[in-house]
Amino acid sequence: MLGTVRRATPEFVGAPVVAQSLRRDTWRQVDWLLTGAEVHMAVGVQLDFGGATLEQYDRVNELTGLLPFGPAPRNELFHWVAKTDRGIRVIDVWESRDAFERFVHERLGPVFEEVGMPGPEIQFFEIHNYFSGARWSH
Repeated sequence: MLGTVRRATPEFVGAPVVAQSLRRDTWRQVDWLLTGAEVHMAVGVQLDFGGATLEQYDRVNELTGLLPFGPAPRNELFHWVAKTDRGIRVIDVWESRDAFERFVHERLGPVFEEVGMPGPEIQFFEIHNYFSGARWSH
């Protein structure tokens, strides 16, 4: 633990932090000190839809207003889908497990039923690192 935590003040934001031996949970506190905001750990989600097709997946996206290569839903950091021998696999990275579960409950659940999409096998993973956005400038 870092000890006493205080909100960031303008003169403190961006101050150097010596943190070579800090544990992962301590980094949340360091970030909170620097930004004054609570930090949530990103979560990886693997969804395996046995017997599902890419056509069903595309229909779900159409009905929820998600366009190919368009913007992701709020709080989703990364998404891809691929056909497998058993159906389809979706891999996501979300800001938090709560954000993922809220999205599934509020937007996807009713649409899965309408399209006849089978329920997925779901696995969650704590994310160690991820990259997002355009990394290369021209």
